[in-house]
Amino acid sequence: MKNEIIINGKSHRYSWLNTVFIQVADYDLVAKIGETVQELNCDLEIGRKGFPDLMAVPFFIGIVDRRLVGSKMWEETLDFRKEYGGHKHLIIVDIENGVDTVKTKNVVYTDSHDQILDIITNKKKWLNRIEFIYYNRVYNWFRWKRLYLSDTWDRLLGRDQ
Repeated sequence: MKNEIIINGKSHRYSWLNTVFIQVADYDLVAKIGETVQELNCDLEIGRKGFPDLMAVPFFIGIVDRRLVGSKMWEETLDFRKEYGGHKHLIIVDIENGVDTVKTKNVVYTDSHDQILDIITNKKKWLNRIEFIYYNRVYNWFRWKRLYLSDTWDRLLGRDQ
């Protein structure tokens, strides 16, 4: 299946919870982000010029140079983000081109490598915490349900004495 890889003998699909998207020309920044992504146990998806990867790839944060995306594709991306809420966080690194005329949520304009790495790390920590809370609540609910049902069965079968 496309976008499926094998890790430690188990099938793994890319998920927005552990994917960072990047499309920049600064190879130093790509290397730094690659190291950070590896430390966070995430996947790094590199965008291709002329393709709608920015809209198609599931990611929790994207680092983009608008010049590489292309003006037509960037306008389509802004329209897409405006129509669907713009929930994916974007970091725009070509700040010399100014701020976009179409405003969408979750967009940061910076070219500071340290600030970009901090944003990625903090966002991933926040997602891990949310994921932990969600799974912990689901697990506890099922555990409570299992205990409640087993107690009910014990009472019905007369084993509670």
